[in-house]
Amino acid sequence: MGRRLLVDRLRMRPTGPSVSRRGMLGGLGGLAAVGCATEGKSPVSGDTGVPTPPEGTCGPGSPTAAGDVLSAGASPFEENPFQLGVASGDPLHDRVILWTRLVVEPTDVASSPSASADVIWQLFADEALTVMVQEGMVVATAESAHSVHVDVDGLDSATEYWYRFICGAHESPSGRTRTLPCEDATVEVARIGFATCQNWQSGFYASHRNMAEARLDLVVFLGDYIYEAGTTGEVRDHGAPECFDLEAYRNRHGLYRSDADLQAAHQSAPWMPIWDDHEFDNNSVGGSTDDADVAARRTAAYQAWYEHMPVRRGPVADGSLQIYRAVDFGTLARFVLLDGRQHRDLQPCGDDIGATCDEVFEERTFLGAEQEAWVRTVFETSSEQWMVVANPVVMLPIDLAGSFLNPDQWDGYPSARARFMDTVATHAPGRTVLFSGDIHAAGVGVVPEDPAVYDGPAAIAEVVVPAVSSRFENELAISVGAILAVQAHIGWWDWSVNGWTQATISADAIDVAFWLVDDRTDPVSPVTPARTWRIEAESIVPVET
Repeated sequence: MGRRLLVDRLRMRPTGPSVSRRGMLGGLGGLAAVGCATEGKSPVSGDTGVPTPPEGTCGPGSPTAAGDVLSAGASPFEENPFQLGVASGDPLHDRVILWTRLVVEPTDVASSPSASADVIWQLFADEALTVMVQEGMVVATAESAHSVHVDVDGLDSATEYWYRFICGAHESPSGRTRTLPCEDATVEVARIGFATCQNWQSGFYASHRNMAEARLDLVVFLGDYIYEAGTTGEVRDHGAPECFDLEAYRNRHGLYRSDADLQAAHQSAPWMPIWDDHEFDNNSVGGSTDDADVAARRTAAYQAWYEHMPVRRGPVADGSLQIYRAVDFGTLARFVLLDGRQHRDLQPCGDDIGATCDEVFEERTFLGAEQEAWVRTVFETSSEQWMVVANPVVMLPIDLAGSFLNPDQWDGYPSARARFMDTVATHAPGRTVLFSGDIHAAGVGVVPEDPAVYDGPAAIAEVVVPAVSSRFENELAISVGAILAVQAHIGWWDWSVNGWTQATISADAIDVAFWLVDDRTDPVSPVTPARTWRIEAESIVPVET
């Protein structure tokens, strides 16, 4: 096959921020509506900036023929460059993002060659990699840290695929991925993993090893994929100072991605990640600033995040990166992923844990006006059985005799929380469940209008997902655990655990299993389903099983 034809194939498949054809449907900026709009559905569009899907029927895909076996040019990498593994993400009914990044020294991006590299990608219908469905070639450039994002389309819905990459004489590990069902498809069950807060220095990733064995339909990561801080490790060490520039953020992501258990979790299922604060800076807020150094740091952090995540959209010219989005899992569930950092106002009362202040009652926004309007539209147009919200920080009130524990959470933004609750109460009461991260605790509860007088029912249930490895060492937070455990709207709360959460979603209920790590300091620690809860439709109150 001639070189020109290879380049033509490359140009047909985006590797960066631009997307092709239906890849722009919602992208990461809104409801990723599938191309099978059905009568009675209201595709999200209009003021939210989310395009209406094209007419069509959801059925077997129309893949690009594999054609002749591709051959790539010589690789500028003399050693195996697939040190960070592979990943897939942002699945739709007919497409999915395939990701890898070429690097020999994960924590030394400066040692990578400046030359570009041809990378062949291959998609298969079987785990043995014998039945090829599609293949193509992309160019990985030094400007993007030799990262690769391939938006493979024309796929069958609700179907497993396997994939790999080839660069020169080197072949990547293979990964498993899966497309979503069509939005009008009846789905009996969905098995979803939720994870968050994986501080390298606080522990190992036994929970990722365990999650990789579960063969999930989808993994939703709730933020704090990396931690930006310098060397403070109690279990293992960052080995570098705090991140402030692009090279440092790239190296930090490279360090985390070098973990074999994290790689296994990525290779086991498609991911949909959002961020929290530590991908940039602790308790970070807002997307605009007059401080040039802060703006440059934020741009670097967002760029590095995109380069290491299997997501469809990259940063735009001003350095911002829109990550809130929603997808439908047939008629069973709509997944709504929020950005709780980039668009919010400054925290009230400072961002330290402590007592309330007058500022907390001001009209502060948590999501920003545009995202808040988008959330209303996503709920208004929903007819799915469940609304499953990926929420980076805890929404349920943590009430301490009229004070609040953490102004960085929704507790610091009660007006914004009230507006969100009103949207849910109007359009999806008794079928909305939040899965939240950030706080390094595990728990379940409901979000009441007033926790002081709560006696049920409620419109929203919340599952607090334990950290993979991070721990909350604040003495005040730990000391109030017993108080929280007896508050009527909280069913269970535990600061002392690490692990991940599995949600088994059916029409009648969401069954939640907390897979907890025996010892976060042990890389081969056992992981067991220590607590299980059921959230039934309409009643919405979690009940331990």
